Amino acid sequence: MSTLIERVCTVVVAGAACVVAVGVGYREFGKPTSSLDDRILSSKQASRLLDVGRLIGDADAKVKVTVFSDMECPFCAAFHKTALGVTRLRPKEAALVFVHYPIATHRDARRAAVAAECAAKQYAFDKFVEHVFENQPAIFDREKRSDSTFLAEATAAGVLDTSAFTACLADPSIGRGVDVFVALGEELGFTGTPTIVVDGRVIRGALSEQELIRTVKRSLRRSTPAGFLSWLPQWVLAPLR
Repeated sequence: MSTLIERVCTVVVAGAACVVAVGVGYREFGKPTSSLDDRILSSKQASRLLDVGRLIGDADAKVKVTVFSDMECPFCAAFHKTALGVTRLRPKEAALVFVHYPIATHRDARRAAVAAECAAKQYAFDKFVEHVFENQPAIFDREKRSDSTFLAEATAAGVLDTSAFTACLADPSIGRGVDVFVALGEELGFTGTPTIVVDGRVIRGALSEQELIRTVKRSLRRSTPAGFLSWLPQWVLAPLR
């Protein structure tokens, strides 16, 4: 038991997905399949994910759920909402790490990623991403939307200096930064969004709240006794105090 508890957990979760196939195109798929649950990145591959992406949540959280995501992907929007619910419920146990992975066939996905990075310069990344996901159908409606600057979304998310935001959108280095994330995901063999990585194990497909909670519980159980105990009901813990 002690050996199991002391092992570092390696869990990767991928939500329902818009899929990236290099040189082939993109497709979408639904719920995860068990055949995909056992893929584990090598230690070298997993090390590539260190210090990648934007943290949404507590930096000291025991479990980091890294998601390669596309803001125009409806499955990403669904998983983002689920993940926020879980991480906000258990901020010390789990946090989300957001990595841009815009799909080529999504016309505005890369521009949205660039806009999110520009919003981050004004400390509005979290709110910008959440706002875009919550209003995704209207924002990415090709027939009704003519403005692709995401200025209105940035303002709604709390960006105050619109001139600096607009100048940032024109900075080619921001887009190149997004492209680096895409290249990394492709190098690691990620073929869809959202692809979520937690310490090395990859799961693709739409995870429900309960599925994600079970994943985090499993991670805590394998890492530290304290982490596992934190998920037990109070009536179970009371006699132990």
